[in-house]
Amino acid sequence: MPRPAPNGGAEVGPCETLGYPPSSETSGCDVKFTLFSPTGLDALVQDVARRITARYPPLVANNPERTVSQNRVEEILEDTFDGALRFQRDTPTGFLARARLRSTFRRELREIGYEDKFVDFAAGKFIEQLTRGMR
Repeated sequence: MPRPAPNGGAEVGPCETLGYPPSSETSGCDVKFTLFSPTGLDALVQDVARRITARYPPLVANNPERTVSQNRVEEILEDTFDGALRFQRDTPTGFLARARLRSTFRRELREIGYEDKFVDFAAGKFIEQLTRGMR
């Protein structure tokens, strides 16, 4: 509902009061409420998963005879997550976006063929790196 402007000018609607332009076609606001860009997050997850697969393929990760030290796995993951940290600096992610990233990342790694133990470990490290990058 429009109300008089504080300076005595034309009526001001709720959109203008909040700093948004009014819609030219309707009496509503042209405001988009997006928490995060799904395509940007999906592309990030796919890129990180692809880079992990190149450096630590599921054949190696899932084979108990070919053990790789925990330190080496952490090193591979941290190197791989550098791109995600650059994304974090450019596009700060909130709690909901990080939760979606974790879920999408876990699903992507499972689809590639990693076992749940590695998926949980990698997803935890991924979110830990993103959170550390926020500070």
